[in-house]
Amino acid sequence: MAFDFDVVGKTFGPVELAYDWKRVALYALACGATREELDLLLETRGPKVLPTFSVVPALGPLLSNLRKLGGNMLTLVHGSQRCVLHRPIPAEGKLATTSICKAIYDKGKGALAMLETKTTDASGAPLFDTGASSTAARVSSAASAAPRPRPTSPPRGRPPASPSSRPPRPRRPSSTGSPPMI
Repeated sequence: MAFDFDVVGKTFGPVELAYDWKRVALYALACGATREELDLLLETRGPKVLPTFSVVPALGPLLSNLRKLGGNMLTLVHGSQRCVLHRPIPAEGKLATTSICKAIYDKGKGALAMLETKTTDASGAPLFDTGASSTAARVSSAASAAPRPRPTSPPRGRPPASPSSRPPRPRRPSSTGSPPMI
């Protein structure tokens, strides 16, 4: 399947996301927040929202944009991400995100897609924008018929390694006091 270059300039969405302080706190924990950062975790202290939370509402619209592009989603490689905050992200609310494909660069076997999102709050005021670049590979019948790599053989003059020629692995003492299991 070829890439659909008609996607360039088209807007997808808006996609709405309703969230509360629990989702924000869970995101902070997933990012590694600790006891010393209770402002990110407790409802009674905010919580403050990490600026990188802006990628959460942007993910759905970006993926739908990439699906319309064509190509194999299994070969998708995320190249870069940028976030521009217009003001702090509230601890709870309803957001609406639109996505647009700014450009597609054909790279022969794949394509580089330049995507942007714009997210607003429930009142329609801009909250943050994100930009991403992703590379996707084409889907074609020729790809499935591509030659498979051949097994490699050992260097000349050196026999293949056998299990008995490898050094033994050191055994760790058991914490239970019983002999180690082999």
